[in-house]
Amino acid sequence: MATAGAPLRLSDLTNFFSLEKARAILVSDVKLDDTLCLWTFLMQNFRRPTHHQVEIDLYVTGIQDSAAAVRLARHISDSVREAVKVSGRSLCNLSFRALASRRPARNAPRHEMDTYAPYRDGSLGFPPADEQLLFWEDLPKEARSVDFVGVIAQFFNFEVVNDKGEMSEDILDFIVPNRGGVLAFQSGFNTQVPSNVEEALWQTLSRKVQKAGAKMVFISNRFSFDKASGRPGNAPPDASFLKTLLQCDAKLWSHLRDAGLKESTRFAVDQMAKWLTATEMPGGDYSKNELGSGLAGIKAKYEICEGSPQQVSEGLLKRFLKSHADEAQDQNAVLAACRDLQMVVSTACGPEVADYLGRAVANLEKFGQTLECTDGQHFAVLMQTEVALLYPCKLLCDGPMQPHFLEDAGSECVSWAARGVNVPQALGWLENAVSLEMCP
Repeated sequence: MATAGAPLRLSDLTNFFSLEKARAILVSDVKLDDTLCLWTFLMQNFRRPTHHQVEIDLYVTGIQDSAAAVRLARHISDSVREAVKVSGRSLCNLSFRALASRRPARNAPRHEMDTYAPYRDGSLGFPPADEQLLFWEDLPKEARSVDFVGVIAQFFNFEVVNDKGEMSEDILDFIVPNRGGVLAFQSGFNTQVPSNVEEALWQTLSRKVQKAGAKMVFISNRFSFDKASGRPGNAPPDASFLKTLLQCDAKLWSHLRDAGLKESTRFAVDQMAKWLTATEMPGGDYSKNELGSGLAGIKAKYEICEGSPQQVSEGLLKRFLKSHADEAQDQNAVLAACRDLQMVVSTACGPEVADYLGRAVANLEKFGQTLECTDGQHFAVLMQTEVALLYPCKLLCDGPMQPHFLEDAGSECVSWAARGVNVPQALGWLENAVSLEMCP
């Protein structure tokens, strides 16, 4: 047993990667950083001895064009397998399938337009989307018995909590692993739920995981990284891990890189629009407090038109691109508005609440120079064995759920979270995770 409060590795909490017969689930909305995560997870499993048998299911969630998302996930799997074959390595018996949700998103998320396009427009080298889908909700209980679950999308908001703010406890069973298994969350935006159900949801899920004899692991840009070492979740388009992926499959990863560059800008203006159109956010009715006046001042100063979040976001995107083409970067009005917005929200609500606006500012400042790599980077951190970074914790739901690290708990603790991660080292682990050279 570990000493009180001592950090552990993922391999200390679960024997998933040493099981001769293992099953896993990833819950994903299949965008660029999800594909990085899927590639690294598949590559890690192909590092197993050849006599191992592994079954991996990917549950698609929060997507409108499920057929294209499923096809992209299968394309990634096929590409990983081919890359390992070409390298001359022997393969373990690994099967992969991607399954759609019976609750597709009402509105297409920002990445669908660019990321899924070649699976719909007949682009050479991209297999067309197949409308004959399997649905993960239809799987029998025995087919959902797994040793590892990774959640890298908004599973709760799309599948567990309905429009009335009511929670479906039965759906939570789909992500509870077997005894000795781990449920890993890329937490933050992915784990946010309405405040009226947050505490009940986490208490219910924690009980289910504890009863199953499993553990939960959390990693987040908010609390897991040493911010003095850099900004996590982003990388330049010429990052070494991307060069490695381009060597493996140039057509696929050139497309995903370019789609990711577009998505990072859409992410930025979406974050701005969320605040600029908000009437109900954490803290209450903003029109009656300091934040409300700050938001109104920004809209007036930068002549931002009223409208839905989608309309405001699209208007900001067009304005940013036009300004970027016509003016110097420091004269871009949308970038200036985003900086002001981050300051207003940070002052009124605290820097943690403004974290995503900080990322939005960074995306606009580095337009065309940065890619979202959060999910891939995070899972590379979890799967590495070089440094113990997981600490015992309990979950606090006073505001958005976050871990409270414990100094008097050992390995029997149910919840664990990463902290103190060095950002450049994490990018190095991502490079190792995607590299064929790391295969035995």
